Amino acid sequence: MKKLILFAALLLVAAGSWAFYPKTAEPAGYMMLRSQLIGNGFSFKVLLSVYPADGPVQNQEIPVKLGTTDKALASVEMLRTTELRKLNEYRQAGWHLAQVMQSGTETIYILEK
Repeated sequence: MKKLILFAALLLVAAGSWAFYPKTAEPAGYMMLRSQLIGNGFSFKVLLSVYPADGPVQNQEIPVKLGTTDKALASVEMLRTTELRKLNEYRQAGWHLAQVMQSGTETIYILEK
């Protein structure tokens, strides 16, 4: 009987210590979302690049309409809308915005998990 109680106590201690066993944490890191307007006077290109924490760079080119001011503003608005969609997509995946930097025609968003 004593052996059975000792075995049950050891089994209870082992099961209790298993609850405190360290769990593997999700990989944390940073991701960068960069939007830039690249131009050389007469031709422009809008590029949205995603630099993930653990993968290759993903580039997305957004069509630019030249001619009038309204067309150029529509292109910039399309860029901002695409940025916002990407940021919302990554927020739903567990990323949150850590920092925003803007310099000229380039905007960089740093995301943190």
